[in-house]
Order: sequence, then structure tokens, then C-alpha cells
Amino acid sequence: MDAIVLDSSVCASTWAITLCGSCCGRASSEVCYGTLRVRNPRSRDCLRSGELIPCAVNGYKKMAGKNSRVIVRIREMILHGELAPGERVREVELASKLGVSRTPVRESLPILAQEGVLTQLDTRGFVVRAFTPQEIMDAIDVRGVLEGLAARMLAEQGPPRRLIQSLHERLREGDEIFAKRHLVESDEARCGEMNKQFHSFIVQGAGSKVIAEAIERNGRIPFAAAHAIAFDKVDLPGMYASLSYAHRQHHAIVNALEYGEGERVAALMYEHAYGTKSSINLNRKTWRISSDEDDPSTTKQDPTNTQQS
Repeated sequence: MDAIVLDSSVCASTWAITLCGSCCGRASSEVCYGTLRVRNPRSRDCLRSGELIPCAVNGYKKMAGKNSRVIVRIREMILHGELAPGERVREVELASKLGVSRTPVRESLPILAQEGVLTQLDTRGFVVRAFTPQEIMDAIDVRGVLEGLAARMLAEQGPPRRLIQSLHERLREGDEIFAKRHLVESDEARCGEMNKQFHSFIVQGAGSKVIAEAIERNGRIPFAAAHAIAFDKVDLPGMYASLSYAHRQHHAIVNALEYGEGERVAALMYEHAYGTKSSINLNRKTWRISSDEDDPSTTKQDPTNTQQS
């Protein structure tokens, strides 16, 4: 079986397997599967175009699903500063901390690299990508604008009945999560996947490849994507309040789509993305250290010890 390389471009509504014509001399062809474009190389020269995943396309989706808890936990460790920017990720050590074998960790790292939270080295290893809080905040705002544009286009076009049904299925899934009026650890992966599908349906439904690709590029900024959720284990009640409010916004968004209210749904999508700034729960001290590395003149100081002017 040939290796699979994740390409950087994303089609508006399909996965596509593309034979690499530039370095193999073969014509390109595409097969639709889902929401991510994938390149299937015919020579090792193709590997420079993306991240190596040793599996088939359908296997990739299954791999992400079965390892969702490991992916969420590693993402959470990065958000909370347990894995620092620039730190090399060691499979054995990480597997021990997570209480799993090396296999799910090994399979999860390329997926996290595709999200933008890790960077793959030429030596086959991975390091935590350095980032600043301002980059993340800006990327979240950009996502809100782009998703708002996609939602407005969809509302004005008139969303297909099947799409509305799919959105209602995601609403019911979220209702089940929040009906018990508290969160448990297993809800973290469920919330992330439900949110990812909800947003993906709207972006794909707009039918704009330009918007879909712009959102994909923007999503390479760590934690800017719709599914970037990390629970605050110390304050789960606070997380419940934040995420349940976000899910109520989902209901309002679907309502606006059903009634063709373009301007309203665009505003709702932007406000919805804005709430991500609190729900990602990124450790403030980690942000500051990452920013200070870019600006040596800045004095490292815990914000909680800073006097207000």
C-alpha cells in the first residue's frame, strides 16, 4: 500500500486522492471521500508536499476516530503548557504519561501536525509549534468572519433539506451531551467532533472553494479551528456554562439558516467564534512565555501578580 500524504489544500466538499503529476509525470485524478484533500505519491519525491500518514484514506478517518481521546489529551497538554513550545515530543514518554501504548500516540502525532499544533522534523520526529496568544486570537476572529460569510451565502441560497437535517442531528447530539447538566471527561472528544461537523456542514454547504480553503489555511494556526476544545478539569462547571451557551448559539444559527436570515446568521457565526477565546482554556502563563521568546525585551511575569494601572 502506498503511503498517504496530507496535502495543504482543502476542497469545499470532498476528500480527494490526487496522483502527483509534478514529480511523477503522471496526470492528476481525484476521488471524492469527504472533507480533506489527500495526495497519494508514486515516488518518494512527493513526500515533500505534506505529512506522511502510513494508511489509506478511509483508514485515516478511522485512525483519527479511534484515537480521538489521545488526540484531545495531547492537544490539552499543549494548551496547558505541559508540552512547551519548541519541545520535542517523545513517543515513549508521552505514551507513559497518557497510560496508552506507543501506537495511538504515533498515529495521533501526524494528525496534530496537520492541525498546526506540532511541526514535523526532517528526522521524522515532532516538536510543539511555537505560537503567540495574539496569533490565536486573530485567527479565531478571521474564522468567525469567514464562517459568517459562508453561513450568509448558505442562508441566501436556501440550504438543502438534507443539510438542515444533518445540522439538526448535530444539535440533538449536543443536546444529549448537555442534558445531564454537567460534563465528564469523555464529553471532551464528543464536543470537539460534534462542533467540527456542525461547522464543516455550513462551510461545505456554502459551496465556495475559496472560503473553504481560506478557513483551512487559517486553521493551521494552533487552536483556531472549530474543534479545538480543551476542558479545564479544575472548573468543569465553568466549562459546562461556556460550552452549553455555545451550543444554544448552534440552535440559533440553524434557526437563522432555516429562515434565510443572511445578515443575522453571519453575526451569530462571528459571535459564536468569538466565544472560542474562552472555551479553548489556554494557559495564560504559557501564552506569555511563548510571546516573550519572540520579544526578549519583555519581562516574564505572571499576569496574576501584575498590578492594575
